Amino acid sequence: MLGIVIKDNNAAYALGLRLGLEQALSSRAKTVRYFDLADDAWRCDIIFQQIGPGTDCLLATPYIQQGFKGVFFPIVERDSNEKGHDEVCECLRHFPIIFRDEPLGAVVDRVVRQLECCERVKHVEHDSIMTKSCCVCGRLRLSSNEMKVIKLLSKEYSLTRISYVLNKSVKTIFTQKKSAMKKLNLKSNQELYSFIINNKEIIGLF
Repeated sequence: MLGIVIKDNNAAYALGLRLGLEQALSSRAKTVRYFDLADDAWRCDIIFQQIGPGTDCLLATPYIQQGFKGVFFPIVERDSNEKGHDEVCECLRHFPIIFRDEPLGAVVDRVVRQLECCERVKHVEHDSIMTKSCCVCGRLRLSSNEMKVIKLLSKEYSLTRISYVLNKSVKTIFTQKKSAMKKLNLKSNQELYSFIINNKEIIGLF
């Protein structure tokens, strides 16, 4: 049985992807179970997640700290710069990127080929990336606690309220906030909140 998570704000695209996968995998005698919660992601074989062009690699792969060992497919809205190249974070180019304007049939075929490849070699091709640091830029990835703090900050929670929600001391929450800022190369609260505003959509998918 394959466990799959699809995290995409475009409900029509997510439904089309789900139906296409079900049809393709059922013809190969594969049963599929879908998970909706991020907490269940570590049990899955495939994660599809919407990201914006240029999204920081530390925000794009939030499941790494939860033990996820499957195949991660970033779903990207194609956005070309002046030179005609897709503005995708260099770190994410190591993953099998799906561009939203690609035909659904081509996407499903790529997913099936990736799964077949993984079954043959008994490991995920990009498994070396699924570590506590990014193998491209070298930065330490955000922990699950740091991601929770960032997500609650994006909802305009104060540190006191976050400490109540997460049942931790304000000092611990402050430390996790500062640690996340350091990993994200943010020097001040102003930079942090600007970063949150610019990445609110992907943070909401945590």
